[in-house]
Amino acid sequence: MATRPTPQQLLMRRIVAFLIVIVVGFGTYLLTITVISFISNAFSGSPEQTVAPSQSETQSNNNLQKCSDEDISVSVGFEGKTSFTSEEVIVIDATFTLTGGSTCLRDVGARANEVYVVNENDKKVWSTNTCPVNNKSNLVEMNPGNTYRTTITWGGNVDPKQCGKDAKHLKPGDYGIYAS
Repeated sequence: MATRPTPQQLLMRRIVAFLIVIVVGFGTYLLTITVISFISNAFSGSPEQTVAPSQSETQSNNNLQKCSDEDISVSVGFEGKTSFTSEEVIVIDATFTLTGGSTCLRDVGARANEVYVVNENDKKVWSTNTCPVNNKSNLVEMNPGNTYRTTITWGGNVDPKQCGKDAKHLKPGDYGIYAS
C-alpha cells in the first residue's frame, strides 16, 4: 500500500508545478514575440546600408541639405533570379546611389520611396506604399558615389491593397518592377 504524501511534499510539488508553468509560459511568450518580429521584418524589408556615416558625419547632419531626386540614381532588381512561382516570396533589391557632387541627406525609408510591380497592361498590382503599410522615415547622409541598399519582400499578391496569406496571388505572366 502506497503512503500518502505529507503536506510539505504536496506544497513542494505545487510550487514546482507552478514554476514549470511560469517558465513554459514565459518561453512561449518570448517565442511568440520572436516569431512576430521575424515575420514583421520579413514583410517590411530590412535595409542594409553599404556605406555607414562616421560619428562626425552624423553630427553634421543638421547643416546638410536634402538630396534632390535628380542627384539620386535608383535601381531595382531581383536577388539571383527572374522567374518565380505564384506562391513564392520574391526578394527585391532597391539601390540608391548619390550621383550628385555634394554630400546631402536622403530619406531611404518606405514613406519617401515606392517600389511597385505592374502587369503586362502596366496596371499596378503591388506597391510598398500599400502592402505592407510602412510610414517609417530613414534619413541617411550620403557622399558622392555612396550606395544605400534595401531588401524588400513581396508575397506575389495581385491586389496592391491586399496583404497576407489570404491575398490572391498572381497568375503566370510577365510583370515589371519599378521604383519612384
